[in-house]
Amino acid sequence: MADLQEVLLWALREAGPDASDHEIAEKMTEYVEALSDSDRAEVMKQLIGLTTSTQLAHLRETIEGERGEEIN
Repeated sequence: MADLQEVLLWALREAGPDASDHEIAEKMTEYVEALSDSDRAEVMKQLIGLTTSTQLAHLRETIEGERGEEIN
């Protein structure tokens, strides 16, 4: 089963140490497109979960900063 971290590590190795974010994203896309349908679906699920978690954490920080209080 494919893993998002595996995809990122492959892309970083392939793109090289001086690669831009865009170049790394292109390599990640290349790798994901070569996966089987089930592995591609799993990687996309992981990516969506990570993106959602990151956005929610950012929104929480923003709201807490505006209110001056911690959200539980």
